[in-house]
Formats: sequence, C-alpha cells, structure tokens
Amino acid sequence: GMGCLTILAGNAGTLGSVDYGTYSRGYTALSYSDTSQFEWGYTLLEKWTISLGMDYDQFRLVIFSISFLMLFLAIKNITNNIANFVWLFAIFPFINEANQVRNFAMMSFGILALSYYMVRHKILIPMLLIIVSASFHSLGYLFILIIAFNKLIPTLSMRSLSVFGVSGFFLSLFLLLFNGLNGLIGKIIAKIFVVIGRSDGSNATTIFNAYGSGTASSTKTMLSFIFIFILMIIYLVIVNKEFSIEKGSKISFLIEAVFLIGLIGIVVLPASIQNQRILRNAITILLIVHSYLKSVKISERTSLNTNGYIFRTVIILLILVVSINTFDGGYFSDTSLIQPTIKYLLQIL
Repeated sequence: GMGCLTILAGNAGTLGSVDYGTYSRGYTALSYSDTSQFEWGYTLLEKWTISLGMDYDQFRLVIFSISFLMLFLAIKNITNNIANFVWLFAIFPFINEANQVRNFAMMSFGILALSYYMVRHKILIPMLLIIVSASFHSLGYLFILIIAFNKLIPTLSMRSLSVFGVSGFFLSLFLLLFNGLNGLIGKIIAKIFVVIGRSDGSNATTIFNAYGSGTASSTKTMLSFIFIFILMIIYLVIVNKEFSIEKGSKISFLIEAVFLIGLIGIVVLPASIQNQRILRNAITILLIVHSYLKSVKISERTSLNTNGYIFRTVIILLILVVSINTFDGGYFSDTSLIQPTIKYLLQIL
C-alpha cells in the first residue's frame, strides 16, 4: 500500500501537484547556483540527486521513497496494523502531502522521532531525527515541544484537556477577529522562523507574507478546523473511557502529541492558511492512534469494545470527510485535487 502511494506521489506531475512548478524551478535553478530558498536538508538532497544527473521528477521519487520509508518505520514501532493506516491516509491527507514535498518529509521524520522516544524513552536519537525533520521544513521543531510537554506533564486528565481545548478555541476566535488589524501573531511567527533558520533565502518579510499575513477564506476555513479540533477532543474522551491511560504508555504519548499539535494548529491558523499543515500532522498521528487501538487484542479492551470501536471509526471518518472538504478546495470544488484522484486510490488499495 505504501509502495503504491510512493509511486503516485513521486509521479504526480504538474496535474497532480499545485506546487510542482515552484519546486521544479527551484530544483533547476540549483543546478546553476548554490543558493536556495529552502532548508538545508532539502537543499542537500537536491544537490545530491543533481550530482547524479537526476531530473526533478526523479528527485520527487527519491524524496517520497525516503519519506514513506521513515513513516513506515515509525508506524511499525507503534503497531503492526499498517494497512488500516494506509487506506485512511490515502483518503486524506495523502493528496495534500503529495503536493507539499518538504512538509511530508518533515512530518515523516518527526513522527519517527516520536515513535523512537515512545518505545525507548531515549532522547538522543529522537533529537537527531527532529533536527533532520526541521532540515526539510522548520516546523519540524514543533516535535521538540511534544517531547518536552511529555516530560513536564506525563499524564493528561480530561479536565485539563477540556480547559486547554476551550482556551484554544476562544484564543483562535480572538485571533481570527483581530489578527487582520495588526498581524501580531504573524509577526511573532516570522521572528521565530528567522531565529530557527526558516531557510537560507528567506527574510522576516517573506516569512510573514507566507505564514502570518492572514487567511483569505477565514470564516469557512476556521469553522471547519474548529470542527476537526472538536472531533479530536471527542476521540480523546472515547479513548479515555475505554482504555486506562497510564503514564508512559504508547497510547498516552500519542494522544498528547495529537492534542498538542492540534492545539497549536488551531491557534496559529488565523495567522495564515499555510498553517493548516500543522493540523494535517495532528490528523496523521490521529490515524496512527486509530490503527493502534484497532490492533489491541480483544482481551485488553473493556466491555465497551464493540460499540466504542464503531463510534471511534465513525469519528475518524467524520474527521476525514470534514478535512477533505476543507483543504485545497475540498472534494466538491472544481479545482479539487482530491476528487479526480480518490477513486483510483481506492481501487489500488
């Protein structure tokens, strides 16, 4: 399944990737110059494939092969139920990740870092993987916050989840209403990205325009994302009722990761539509949570197993449906990337 997705993503071409032209031009320009607007890890990989005489399409196949391999290893560390993840991921957010090459590489290495930390409770390898993650896209540094959060607050209660969730909801609405007046959060994001080295060729103004200048379709997008976030909270409530969430357990750490990334994503979304990729990372981890729970043996579940699992599955599918109709034009839009592709994905998988 992942092999099929790798080939589809690598061979998306101009018709299957909105950003194809931008990345292709950058790849060609790097053949004649040493400067790049992208992070150092992505640039080094470009230079390596250029030295081997590969064109941009071949480069795409290389980077997606590496990214899907990292994601496969991450899921393998967590659960053997990879097939459940693949078919859900193929529905969403695969189409978007096949478009945003650097973001997917960043996410794959970041999730691999979380999986190593979750299984072995060591810091060195996860930190190295996070650095590699951020070398493709600077948002990879967010994964450090997840590990730090787990160290400081190893166990979350439903009360704390509710407080954080409601606070994030109202903060997001406040920023949606007032961010356009002064762009405060966008300026903060730009300064942070400059400090951590967003890329060799970008300055604060460029970063602000990309990640902090405000959303175009704010109302519809914001409501959709808030709904996705609420569904995540519902999912956490269901999990907490069915399973004992103990300190250091796999499911506990994954839930913390979903919650924290989702909270950050919903807060910074009013700054720019570009920040939607943060929530996509949360949704991908949520799909891994679902696959892990499905693989848990019947004897380890409570008597609520059957109804709880059906309810969980419905929640996951609702999240995917809402997500599909929120990102990149949605399913029913004339410009949708998902609509003409999803029937082929379902046939292959």
